[in-house]
Amino acid sequence: MDSRLTSTGLGYRYVLGDDYEPDLLTIDVTQIRMRSGSMYALLGTSTLINTARTIPNTNSVLIAECWLLSERSRKDYATALERLIPSQGGAVIDFSAILEQLAQMVVEAENTPVEVVSLRNTVIPTSPTLFLLEGLIPAGKPTILYGAGGVGKSILAATLAVCVQTGTGFLHMAARQREVLYLDWETDEVDIAARVQAAARGLKVPMPEVRYSSLVRPIEDRINQLAAYIADNEIGLVIIDSVGMAMNSAKDGSDASEGAIRFFRALRALDCAVLAIDHVSGDDIRRRATGAAKPYGSVYKWNSARNAFELRELRSPDSRGSHLTLVHRKSNLGPYMPEQHIRLEWTNSGAFFYPEAMAAPTTRAPLTEQILDVLATGPATANRLADLLSDEEVTYGELDIRRAAKALLGENKLSTSADGTLRIVVQTVDNV
Repeated sequence: MDSRLTSTGLGYRYVLGDDYEPDLLTIDVTQIRMRSGSMYALLGTSTLINTARTIPNTNSVLIAECWLLSERSRKDYATALERLIPSQGGAVIDFSAILEQLAQMVVEAENTPVEVVSLRNTVIPTSPTLFLLEGLIPAGKPTILYGAGGVGKSILAATLAVCVQTGTGFLHMAARQREVLYLDWETDEVDIAARVQAAARGLKVPMPEVRYSSLVRPIEDRINQLAAYIADNEIGLVIIDSVGMAMNSAKDGSDASEGAIRFFRALRALDCAVLAIDHVSGDDIRRRATGAAKPYGSVYKWNSARNAFELRELRSPDSRGSHLTLVHRKSNLGPYMPEQHIRLEWTNSGAFFYPEAMAAPTTRAPLTEQILDVLATGPATANRLADLLSDEEVTYGELDIRRAAKALLGENKLSTSADGTLRIVVQTVDNV
């Protein structure tokens, strides 16, 4: 029999067969780790041998951990396979030899020398970055779409999925048609289907064939199967809803950034565009931050994404719908896209996004003058000043107030008490 080992995402697939049945036995090697000087992996075996004791309605016979460099561990796995896949017609499969060969192949693959090339010989494309959705979703790169809960990230993501799946433009942005896969950790198939249907109605296109999968385990645990599906079905865009649920949480004693690093390493194995939905921190929500909000968690999420957009509420919803702003916060691929002011109307008829014209910005006095104007009516803390001076257009945090007040304190225009209350210093004129 012939055997072959191919790379699949962050793991490998070992296949054994002959001319009549080339995929007779398959062993997927995933979750590869080096521990205590040895190589650990999760092995999942499936077979087309009709005498095998497979899991009902599948070709799978065994999923178990194995220390690939341990003869005893390989023997235990081979013994289990011998029990689950009895010999057929006198032909005996030597599972111990198969496991030994597999281990050798994986070790060799994992220790392949690093490929080094000369950048002088690299062919650089003259055309600009290819986008699946102009300026918003670059082909083959990860993009983060983040914002506070309930602002409209998921319905926007569903709309972008319909745009790419059908090649329909969004607002003024042109789209390229690609197959879309929606990976969901937060809700269920019916909910996402309803959003996609609403988005399709809003775009006035038929309900498209967006692929969907509901997942529970971290994406890195399923990356090999996902990478194989994406390659087989020519998926061009994967939507992840949402990053926090899809990441593997940091283990006790490990670096908090580990989960983010492993998450983006897994995304590279997918070899397609990714739109990852993420949330902001509780502090950003409490401050009602409009310009400083970033995705919740490790800075590695921010550093690893090639593109990042914040979706935020511009002002409170009214009878015309929700008023949103899509802000391009990070770009490693070219110029920043101007802010997109959007009105969202989501009714039983569909989800409709409209470009929204903005009124000319109001000219504001410097923050120090605003503080003096408010304190003229009485003393206040920095936190209270932040609340009084913030509105739907501009939000100030307590730190903003303290920085401005520091300059006024240095000019002796303000004084502060032990509890942090600020008040105007009354200027006196000496009699001559």
